[in-house]
Amino acid sequence: MEEPNNPMMVTGMFLFEHPVDPDWLRFTLERRLLERMATLNARTVFDVGAVEFVPCDTPSKPERWFPASGAKLTTQVVTLDWIGPDCAKTFSVIVRQGSKIGAIVFSKSNIKATQVKTTALAKNQKYVWQVTACKGTKCAKSSWGKFTVK
Repeated sequence: MEEPNNPMMVTGMFLFEHPVDPDWLRFTLERRLLERMATLNARTVFDVGAVEFVPCDTPSKPERWFPASGAKLTTQVVTLDWIGPDCAKTFSVIVRQGSKIGAIVFSKSNIKATQVKTTALAKNQKYVWQVTACKGTKCAKSSWGKFTVK
């Protein structure tokens, strides 16, 4: 079957501009489905009134979202995804081979989004990764996560 000339990729009911990491897509869809089910099962609605924004001076620790710690991935280009504190202005990511003191195999700074794709990582290797959230010179680091590229 011939590939279309259109650079968009259709996956199920979703349209993406770039090829999508199947492990990330499955994890994200499962998580969103679980969140939606929890919302539907709540059945009780509470009016909490106005929402108050409390400015932060130093960002809180970002939470690694994907890959989950201990994940075994089938793709060499890994989509790293995290939940960052609202007041963070930039993020940086580091991926090391084997351990926290292993060789740096990927790093990126000044990321505005809460997601980044690595360069191709070697197969049959273990990796650890960490994300740092910053607001100016004040930063907070996530815990280290582990994953394997099969």
